[in-house]
Amino acid sequence: MVTEKDVVKFGEQCANIFAQVSRDVIGQKEVVEGTIIAMIAGGNVLLEGVPGVGKTRLGVSGEYSTCRSRGFSLRLT
Repeated sequence: MVTEKDVVKFGEQCANIFAQVSRDVIGQKEVVEGTIIAMIAGGNVLLEGVPGVGKTRLGVSGEYSTCRSRGFSLRLT
């Protein structure tokens, strides 16, 4: 059963993950939040954009910060 203490701890852990990733990826708060939420929920994310905006950095930082070895895959197509 999930207690209030568990919910508070989870919130603190999420805030820490957002802070850690935000150190690497600057200026894209909405993208960072959406990507981390999807990673925590076990979903997939497709990041599109021009070269040099931090897509790979975001994926690697997010995976490292959530301490998950989810097999981050980079597909260049």
